[in-house]
Amino acid sequence: MKKIFFKMAIALVAMVSISASAAVITTAGSGSAVTNVFRQALFTGISGSLLNYTEGGLIVSTNNSQCCFSDTYYGAGGGNNFVTITTPESFNFAGLELDLGSGFFNVGPHNVVWQTYRDSGLTDSGVITGVNAGYPSTFSVLGWSDVNLFDTLLIGAAPTSTGYNTFGQFQAVALDNVKLDMNGRQSVPEPASIALFGLGMLGFAAARRRKQ
Repeated sequence: MKKIFFKMAIALVAMVSISASAAVITTAGSGSAVTNVFRQALFTGISGSLLNYTEGGLIVSTNNSQCCFSDTYYGAGGGNNFVTITTPESFNFAGLELDLGSGFFNVGPHNVVWQTYRDSGLTDSGVITGVNAGYPSTFSVLGWSDVNLFDTLLIGAAPTSTGYNTFGQFQAVALDNVKLDMNGRQSVPEPASIALFGLGMLGFAAARRRKQ
């Protein structure tokens, strides 16, 4: 019985380790990463500088002051940088969703470079290829979700034909309708909760066997 209990405990620990290392999931389509909107930026009537732009409890910022399409955030206008999305309180959130367009006149497939952070530490990164975008009103809905939560998204975009695949290259991203979800679409229990529940059930089974 002890051997069985020990093996099952090891299996639970392994399961927790896998859950704890889950990566960010990128999605496409409205509602794919956000189902309960916690905060939202619509950029209605936006004008002027985009340095540390704040709306609806979100900071959508770039170190370039160029602006804008009507009702759309045009970030990093031709700069070799990126847009940073976070909250003033650095809240941890599970899902982020946005409409992605382009500051380039090229309408068609774009590469999207992104990184997520939590407490200033990089949690994940990637390149999404072939996203349809254009100037000034062609948008695709993209999402990011992580059961382990994140507090910051960095993002940039350029036509696929430019070979854009890392921050530091020429890019110009247009954003609209940025939404945060504190819970996200993934209703997965915390790994620690799973482990405690599982070990509790094993302990209950062992105690019951001893009584018999």
